[in-house]
Amino acid sequence: MPAGVSQALVPQDTVLLHYTGVDKPWQVWSDQPQACHYRAARALLPWGSEPYEPPRRLRQFKSMSRYCARHGKRVASCFWLAKYRIYRLYNKVFSNE
Repeated sequence: MPAGVSQALVPQDTVLLHYTGVDKPWQVWSDQPQACHYRAARALLPWGSEPYEPPRRLRQFKSMSRYCARHGKRVASCFWLAKYRIYRLYNKVFSNE
């Protein structure tokens, strides 16, 4: 795609989107342009009002921190970054036993 063109553009005849990569649109911190298609479809489902998947793993804590920072949520960003660093330190200290 040319620079500056949103990747959220999907052909009208598309019947299936396969989300590759580490972050998925059903995760709270996902703000990929393509996530809008998943979120629009999910809103139509009976469980559409259920919360998105929260961070559960070390890398996800860091991703959530960055997401919060990008959206101006400084306190939440610091919380998730602290959680990431604490878990990372814990893993380093106790993984060598």
